[in-house]
Amino acid sequence: MNRKTARIYFHADVFPERKKNKRNKSAIDPYFAHLQKRFNEGCENAMQLWREIRAQGFTGTYRPVTRWLWLRREAPAFNTPKHRLDEVSEQMKAALQEINDLPSSRQLSWLLVRKLGKLNDTDRTTLKAILSNNVVRRVHDLAQQFGQMVREHEHALFDDWLSACESSQLREMTSFAKGLRSDYAAVKAALSTKWSNGPTEGHINRLKMLKRLMFGRAKFDLLRIRVLHPT
Repeated sequence: MNRKTARIYFHADVFPERKKNKRNKSAIDPYFAHLQKRFNEGCENAMQLWREIRAQGFTGTYRPVTRWLWLRREAPAFNTPKHRLDEVSEQMKAALQEINDLPSSRQLSWLLVRKLGKLNDTDRTTLKAILSNNVVRRVHDLAQQFGQMVREHEHALFDDWLSACESSQLREMTSFAKGLRSDYAAVKAALSTKWSNGPTEGHINRLKMLKRLMFGRAKFDLLRIRVLHPT
């Protein structure tokens, strides 16, 4: 940890929450709807898209349009020269690293497994954006099917779902299916019976929270004292 960070924690009266990264506005934001419409129609020519929004009043160069297009392409353009494929791939990776307006990977993963009816407008917008990727969309479909099976105890669909995961060529889903198959009998029983240890785990979690509150173990000043004086 940097000394400045340690100093901030030492002098803080309350836990210093991290600030969320804010996305700076781009000059092409007013033309996003037109670019997305043309991209959905199959236009992946950055120069052509730049000419179109320039005719609508855009005064910037074509580079922001190129970067915008990189973030949505799943592969280099078909007319990219062979000797530039590696370079273009690196450029696409660099452009992807510039994305700072999306939630963390853990939050995005949570969006893939949550019921659609429980998502708010912001979550729905984010989910729609990431589902434009074919791989993410396939993972989302499999995750939603698994959640439905667990909630509704549809054990008859379990074998077909396992086969779909194993043949999906998605490393994460294949690994998950392999783990479930290694404990097939227990998972099948959990899907086919009405019994669950959920209430028990809920009570245990509640009791632990009450215990920590009573003993003050979660208070920031007490945690700071333990860090400064571990003995």
